[in-house]
Amino acid sequence: MRRPKETISEILRVSLYSPKKLISLSFSQKHYEIKAAYYHRRHPKYCDATSRKDEYQKEVYEYALKFSEEKQLKTVLDYGCGSAYKLLKYFKNYEFAGVDIEPTLSWLRKNYPENKWLSPDELIKNKRNFEFIICADVIEHISDPNQLIDYLKKLDSKFMVISTPDRDLTDNKYSQIGPPLNLAHCREWSFEEFENYISKNFRILDHRIINKEQRTQLILCTHS
Repeated sequence: MRRPKETISEILRVSLYSPKKLISLSFSQKHYEIKAAYYHRRHPKYCDATSRKDEYQKEVYEYALKFSEEKQLKTVLDYGCGSAYKLLKYFKNYEFAGVDIEPTLSWLRKNYPENKWLSPDELIKNKRNFEFIICADVIEHISDPNQLIDYLKKLDSKFMVISTPDRDLTDNKYSQIGPPLNLAHCREWSFEEFENYISKNFRILDHRIINKEQRTQLILCTHS
């Protein structure tokens, strides 16, 4: 896989820094349990997922559906639902809502007016609790994932599924130093790093690779 030009320029820019500057840059960044030598993207490209179906994260939703059935859960929230194709496909028999930002939010309301779509702020104001939260491949897009974690803590859910790519499952050597090949990603965690990060905030019930080819790791967790 070839490295995108934008990413190459980022690496070249960092490589020109003096050792002193690199040390300064490392200490100035938040690491989110990722190794200190890793370079995080500060300004990710916006990801428009409105055209997507279930070519990505399909296994995450299948896992979430099976777990919901086993626990006899009734309400589901999809945070960062994108096109909502998978939410509508797998959870059509549940009471559900999807959360996203503009312009995706307006697209959802236009195409599926019969369903409930909310912005993050509207969800908090709504004060509606959901038993199960799905947050599939969202966290790697967030400049400061601590803000997402703090937000999820405010939601009174019984269980959460959080997925993200596993950096160690790529054979591209640049992935270990960052930033990620995907220009919409700020960072990617290894399996161990992601478990360390999530475990500082939630109690982990399960952590697994759900799709090795797509490098998808999944954590099932609950409030501590």
